[in-house]
Amino acid sequence: MRATVSTSCQNCGITFAALSDNVRRGWGRFCSLKCSDEAKKLRPSLQQILDQCVANGECLEWLGARLPDGYGRISNNGKQTTTHRTVFELVHGVRLTRADFVRHSCDNPPCCNPKHLLIGTCADNNADMLSRGRQVRGSSHGQAVLTEAMIPDIRAALDAGEAKLAIARRYGVSRYAIRRIAIGEGWRHA
Repeated sequence: MRATVSTSCQNCGITFAALSDNVRRGWGRFCSLKCSDEAKKLRPSLQQILDQCVANGECLEWLGARLPDGYGRISNNGKQTTTHRTVFELVHGVRLTRADFVRHSCDNPPCCNPKHLLIGTCADNNADMLSRGRQVRGSSHGQAVLTEAMIPDIRAALDAGEAKLAIARRYGVSRYAIRRIAIGEGWRHA
């Protein structure tokens, strides 16, 4: 028999029995589907969010549902959004627009620590990514044909006057890819 614990519904306050495994995982918070659905339509409080976080160093990591990229997912006024955006709105008393980005100073996607959250634009977010070396580039890109080891040989062939098309055919890439290496746009890190 599975262990149960007595807990209170977070929507109506009724005490009910929930599976201890479910409570440990952050489930079993509502006595019924009706209460669960009603709660999804409400805006969560800051304390409700932080109660579902665990400390990891200075970060407060969300334990609930997450998106594939690691960001916490939560229902806010009946709409799905990320937990860190909701925390930022609650702490600062603002409504964010689609153009607003909430960035992490800690680079930890599940973090909900208000001290780690900054408002910015898409350009600010991209600048953070570049300055912290988190962009995918070179052979780590999923569709890369070339590797960092090939680039010095390509540059040597270009310096020797070999045609871009011949180099491109040898390496199985487009002439445009070789041109980008030649003018310093592509593979600058290699």
